Amino acid sequence: MLFKDLILQTEVKLEPAFELLFELANKNQIHPGDLLLAMEGAFLSEEEDFENPGIKELMQYYNIGDDMAGHCETTNYKFIAYYGNSADIASFEDYQKAVDAGSEQNTELKDVIAAEELTIQIEMLIYIKIWEGETFLKKFYQLVRLVEGKGYDWHCSINGFGKAKPGSFSRSQLLEQIKAGLKEYLPELSKGFEECHFPQIRNAISHSQYAILGRSISFNNFEQDKDGSKHGVSFEEWTLIFHKTMAIFHLYTKLLRRIRQYCYDSSAEFRYKKEIQVVRHFPKARTFYVVLYTRPFFMDWSPYQGS
Repeated sequence: MLFKDLILQTEVKLEPAFELLFELANKNQIHPGDLLLAMEGAFLSEEEDFENPGIKELMQYYNIGDDMAGHCETTNYKFIAYYGNSADIASFEDYQKAVDAGSEQNTELKDVIAAEELTIQIEMLIYIKIWEGETFLKKFYQLVRLVEGKGYDWHCSINGFGKAKPGSFSRSQLLEQIKAGLKEYLPELSKGFEECHFPQIRNAISHSQYAILGRSISFNNFEQDKDGSKHGVSFEEWTLIFHKTMAIFHLYTKLLRRIRQYCYDSSAEFRYKKEIQVVRHFPKARTFYVVLYTRPFFMDWSPYQGS
């Protein structure tokens, strides 16, 4: 179940870390257009060489804006936002007191527990949508790279089916890259990630290796010899994990909106255009520069003026 007061309390604690993330990414970016690229989720695609038709070798073309993964994130965001708007007016503390004071034989309490089971399994789906979200992971990875003073990684991709491409990551590898950068530069945000992202819980949900027993969630993937492996979590523990995850995702979406506004506002003195740097390794290593244009209200970006 979702409690508005608990989300707000968590966001207040984490918001300064997201402020610092913006400041460091903006300050440490190698090229002044890299923050825009991170916000847009720019990527390279391999297509036929349109300048040299008939040549079998594929060419890498730069892309700005949403690809299919971006549209997937939009779909997920709508679902998450719909659930987020269902937040309970009652405080989490008052809810705990009411449950603790009840009796397991109480019909009303049984109904509450049944409702908890249903909502927790919806929350598990949202938990996976966030921590497995391709765009969420890639954009966070790019922002952390900027904080570290590294260039935008045009070749970042997530392993799919078949043979992995050079420079691609599994989702767990990408998360480890993100966590390592946060630990060094943004310790408060790093702590937030560590308190709500647990690979064991993610795997248990993904493979249906959990059982709800009473007011607790037991995991069937517990490993006795592995440090930190959990037998399970109580409903209260899950509530804290999930609310922190929701707070991080909400602050992430707010950060992207802030970057969009900033890129638009800062381009005003340059007649609403901005240069970006494209670094391509295939078929030949090449770095080149492109001018992007934006529009009022939409604040989107395109290489075509007035489009």
